[in-house]
Amino acid sequence: MLVSSQGCSLITGGDCAGVGHYGVIATVLDARTQAPPASPAKVTLREGAFVEVLAVPNLGPGVYGGASDREGVYSLTVEAAGFQTFVQQDVAVRGRSCGEVTTNSVAVQLIAAP
Repeated sequence: MLVSSQGCSLITGGDCAGVGHYGVIATVLDARTQAPPASPAKVTLREGAFVEVLAVPNLGPGVYGGASDREGVYSLTVEAAGFQTFVQQDVAVRGRSCGEVTTNSVAVQLIAAP
């Protein structure tokens, strides 16, 4: 899923006033089947004291969006029953005009636990 915005005026807020933008979108799939895990994964974003836990896909099957309108450099952890824990460091989200953020899309390929 692509998160984008319409144009906006820096003076009035224009089209983007009040519109949230996900900083991180994680698509979580089983590496073997290329389908989302049977049970929802737990996706955790961390930056310093900030922690956001996403326990339910909020953008479609296997797709989790977080860090709404929040710049930062995050660690991303994905846990799912029957799979090894996935960790990716340095997931960067940068600010743009109107308080928007760039979206960092991460493809998570979960490997079955031994």
